[in-house]
Amino acid sequence: MKHSTDPSHAGSLRVRDAGFRVDVFAAGLLAAGAVWAPLWFGASGTWPRFAVELTLAMVAILWAGSASRPAWLTATPLLAVGAMLLQLVPLPDSLLVRLAPVSAGAWKVATAGMPGIAGRVSVDPAATWAGMRSILVAVAATVAVSSLARHQQPRRLLLAGVGVSGILIMLVAAIAGPVGEDRIMLGFLDLTGPIFPSQSPLIGHAQSTGVGVGEWVALGDERYRSDSGWIGGCVGTFFYANHLAAAVCLTLPLMLSWWLWLTADRLPPWVRWPVLVAVAAAGGWVAAVLAGSRAGTGALAVTLAVFMALVAPFRWLRYAFGGVAVGLTLAIVAFFVATFLPRETVLAVVPADFQKQAADILVAGRSDPAHVAVRAFAASPLLGTGLDTFQDVFPRFYADRYTLFYAHNEYAQLLAETGLLGVALLAALVAFLVPKAIRFWRDAPGNYRLLNAGSWAAIAGITAHSAFDWNFHLPAIALLTVIVTGLAASSVPGRKADDSRKPLIPEGVPRWLLVGCCVVAVAAMARDAISETVQRRIREAIVADRLAEKDPLKPDASAVLREAIGAGAAMARWDRGDADLLVTLGQAHLHLARSMPAGTARDAVVGDAEGWFRRARAAAAMVRGLPEPLPRNDGKIPAAK
Repeated sequence: MKHSTDPSHAGSLRVRDAGFRVDVFAAGLLAAGAVWAPLWFGASGTWPRFAVELTLAMVAILWAGSASRPAWLTATPLLAVGAMLLQLVPLPDSLLVRLAPVSAGAWKVATAGMPGIAGRVSVDPAATWAGMRSILVAVAATVAVSSLARHQQPRRLLLAGVGVSGILIMLVAAIAGPVGEDRIMLGFLDLTGPIFPSQSPLIGHAQSTGVGVGEWVALGDERYRSDSGWIGGCVGTFFYANHLAAAVCLTLPLMLSWWLWLTADRLPPWVRWPVLVAVAAAGGWVAAVLAGSRAGTGALAVTLAVFMALVAPFRWLRYAFGGVAVGLTLAIVAFFVATFLPRETVLAVVPADFQKQAADILVAGRSDPAHVAVRAFAASPLLGTGLDTFQDVFPRFYADRYTLFYAHNEYAQLLAETGLLGVALLAALVAFLVPKAIRFWRDAPGNYRLLNAGSWAAIAGITAHSAFDWNFHLPAIALLTVIVTGLAASSVPGRKADDSRKPLIPEGVPRWLLVGCCVVAVAAMARDAISETVQRRIREAIVADRLAEKDPLKPDASAVLREAIGAGAAMARWDRGDADLLVTLGQAHLHLARSMPAGTARDAVVGDAEGWFRRARAAAAMVRGLPEPLPRNDGKIPAAK
C-alpha cells in the first residue's frame, strides 16, 4: 500500500475541536516527561517514579476521556491486565498445586499455623498488583500515543521530546562522566553506603545495579538477612551504566531522523551524511566508552543498522545495512539462547582460543539468572510466580550471598513471573508490530520515511538490549519505550473499521472503564509512594541503631526507632498487604527491644515484632528478612560463588 498522503492524516488537516486540543496537550505533557525523566536520575527514586506513572496515567485519561475512541483501542490495556489478574485470585490448594506448584508450596510453609489464608499464584500479591498497575498505565499510554500521534502536531511534539531528551542525556553524560572512587554523582550526590561504602540498605532496587548483597544482622540470639543494593557503574544521571546505553538506543535514532528530515533539500549530501555519522559515533562513544556497556554497544549497532536500512539513500545500501542488521540480530539471538543452556554445552562449541572470554561473559550475571528463570518456569509454566516476584523466587533456586532484584534479561524475567500467559501477551505484541514494520520499510515515502524511521530503529535497539538487562523496570526507559512504540505503531496507516457493523459493546463502556481504572491506579500508586517513603524512614532508623551499636560515640537511636515505628504502624493501616513494610516494622521492633532491659516492656516489644512478622507471612509467601536463630558459627553468609 503506497503512501499517497501522510499516513498520520496530519499534513493539511488542522482540527480545532476540544478533543484535538486535549490531544496536543497530552502529547506535550508526555514529551516534557521524555525530557525530564532521564535527567531526574532515570526517575528511579520513589517520587520520580510516581511522577512518571502519573504522567502516563494522565495521558491515558486525557486521551480516553476527551473524545470518542474505538472500543478495541480502549479495551486493549484492560484485557492485557485483566488476563494477569488470575495471578491474584485466591485459589484452593488442590487447584493451586496444579497451576503453580512453587507458589502452593511456598504459601503452605509461610502460612503454617494460620488457617483460613488461601494461596495465590503470586508469591507476593502486593508487588504483583503494583506491577499490574504500572503495566496498565504504560499500555494505556502506548495506545494513546498510537492514536493521537496520527495527527501532525502531537506527533512532532513527541518526536521533538525524545530527540531533545537524547541530546541532553548524551551531553550530561559527557560532561559529568562516570562516577569515580569518591562516589560523588554529578558533583553533589554522595553514593557512599552508610555501613559499607559499596552497598546501601537505603536505596531502591532501581537505584542499584540490580544486585543485592546479603549480610546477617545479629540481634541477641537471633539474626535476620538484609539485602543491600550494590552501588556501582553510575554514569551521568543514571545509577546503572547499562541504562545509559539503553537510553541512547532509544533516543539517538530519533535525533538522527530529525537531522535528516530538517536538512532534506536544504543541505548537500556531503554535509548531511558526515554529520549524521559523527553524531552516531558520539552515541557509540557514550555507550561503549563512557557506559562501558557490551550489551548496550551491541544493541546500538543493531539500532544504527536498522536505521540505515530504512533511510540509506540507495536501495542497494539499504539492503546491505539490512543484511548487517539481520546478522547482528542472529548473533544476539545466539548469545541469548546460550545464556539458557548449560555452560559446558556452550563452551564445547566455542573455539579453544575464545573459551575463557566466553566463560567470563556467561558467568558475569547473564547465565545464572536465565537458568533460575527456566527452573522457575518449569515449576510453574502456566501463570508463573507473579509479576515483580523474581527477587523473591531467585534465592529459592540459587543460594548465594548475592540476590538479583532483576533477572538482567527482561524476557527471562517475564518467563519466570508470568509463564505462558506472559509469553502469549508478548507474542501478540510482536504479531501486531512486525507486519507494520515490514509495511513501513516497504512503503513509507520520502521525507516522511526520514522523520519516522527513528522510532522503528529505537524499538529494534531496546528489544535487543533488553535480552541482557532490566530496562523496562527503570521508569525513564519505560516512558521512552512507550513513546517510541506508539510512534512506530502510528507511522503506518491502519485499516478502516467497518462502520456498518454494530459493535458488541457500546464504545463508551471500555473508554470510561479505562479512565476509572487509571484513576484508581494513580491513587494506589500515591499510597505506595508514601509507604515507600515511610519504609525508608524506618530503615534509616535501623541503620542509625546499627551504627550506634558499633560506635559508642553515636547517639542512641531508641527515640528515632520509636518515631519511625509509629509512622510505619499508621501506614500499615492503609497498606495492609505490603510485606516489605511489615517485615521492616518487625525488624525495627527487634532493634528497639535490644536497647531495652529485660522485663515486661521488652517482651511486649518482641511480641509486637512477632505480630508484624506473622502479618508479613500472611501477605507474601516468600518473605525475606524474617528472624531466625543465630547459629553457633559467626553467622556470616558464605562468600559468593
